[in-house]
Amino acid sequence: MTQHRTASDSKGPQTLCSPDALDYLRKQDSLLGRVIERLGQLEWPRPVLDPFAALIRSIAGQQLSRKVVRVIWERLCALCPSMEAKALQAIDPSHLRSCGLSERKVQYIRGIAERVAGGILDLEDLRKLSDQELIRTLTACPGIGPWTAEMLLLFSYRRPDIVSWNDLGIRHGLMRLYGLEGLTKEQFQMYCRRYSPCGSTASLYLWAIANEGKRTAESKERERA
Repeated sequence: MTQHRTASDSKGPQTLCSPDALDYLRKQDSLLGRVIERLGQLEWPRPVLDPFAALIRSIAGQQLSRKVVRVIWERLCALCPSMEAKALQAIDPSHLRSCGLSERKVQYIRGIAERVAGGILDLEDLRKLSDQELIRTLTACPGIGPWTAEMLLLFSYRRPDIVSWNDLGIRHGLMRLYGLEGLTKEQFQMYCRRYSPCGSTASLYLWAIANEGKRTAESKERERA
């Protein structure tokens, strides 16, 4: 769920994972509040990639495991240390494929690089847009779907109120938090309204809950083996 607002016009706590944001979420949701008490103040992931690098990394990593994404990204950074649009655009497609990218992802990445280098897509100017306007602009580009756009808002633009329906980890975290067997989009939106305008901070805790559940399931599987 993304709200139709810019980073500067939301009401309520604005700093991601700040004490004020955590206090707000505790008051809004007692179950999430208990998780916050147990886990403490989480650190927001660092370093913050600039929007172009973050977008390329996200496209390169679509539908791949974190381990594979890390390897591909390291190869891409070695191939294009500056990770700037013009530099990436100049690289031969065969060299990009040698990093482990599919032909389609190479086309998407080169397309984004061409748009940014040519000034068609100004990723810095997009900061002026609301969340929904930014997502609409990004998803108009081939290779950028709603999840990719929302992750860019979260991790590069640091928008304070992003909870992505398109992210399985966030959905699994919500289901585990509330003991649900399934989750409709209507239920998801109801829970997200509780977190607004601190949805991005809630997302970080929902990912943590989902990861705890994954580790528990893996541990049980090992015990049965």
